[in-house]
Amino acid sequence: TGSLEATAERLAGFARDRLGVPGLAVGLVGPGGWRHELAVGVADVASGRPLAPDALVPVASVGKAMTAVALLREHDAGRLGLDDPVHDHLPWLPLATPFGPIGLRHLLGHTAGIVAGMEGSPSPVAEALALAETPPGWPPGERTSYSNVGYAVLGLVLERVAGCSYGEAIRRHVLEPCAMTGSEAVTTAGAQARVPTGHRRL
Repeated sequence: TGSLEATAERLAGFARDRLGVPGLAVGLVGPGGWRHELAVGVADVASGRPLAPDALVPVASVGKAMTAVALLREHDAGRLGLDDPVHDHLPWLPLATPFGPIGLRHLLGHTAGIVAGMEGSPSPVAEALALAETPPGWPPGERTSYSNVGYAVLGLVLERVAGCSYGEAIRRHVLEPCAMTGSEAVTTAGAQARVPTGHRRL
């Protein structure tokens, strides 16, 4: 344990003195249940507000992995098949399929042929509906093209098969089993107060 504590202190010093970022929060886990949390720097450069170890940091596309885990747990429970066509779960979705059905496995692996999407919309339903105007560029499974909107569609499928909101499904299948009690499944006004200001090097 002593060497782990020393390593944690060295990591904090490196982040503070040499990393050159406004702030950094780190959680370390070691043998025997050893845990150490640290934060260096600020949550907001303009105000100088210190960064806390329990700050909520947006995970961006790590949410795709969480969506996939939740869907795979629904699969293990027998509520969906990975080769199910999307239309089996979202019959209202006007998804263009000139090459044949797009399956959940295609969306999970970014191989559905989706070539564009309404990126950044606050509504996954609006993003999904926009696919009616964007036919796939190639048959499902033929090649890979990273797709944010494909995962928006998977989030809608998750809600349907789990019988609850996306946030509740992520909490049930990912956050609670991992004891992530300080995490939030979706961005809310209340959670926003714990989020540091994002910065990008120009």
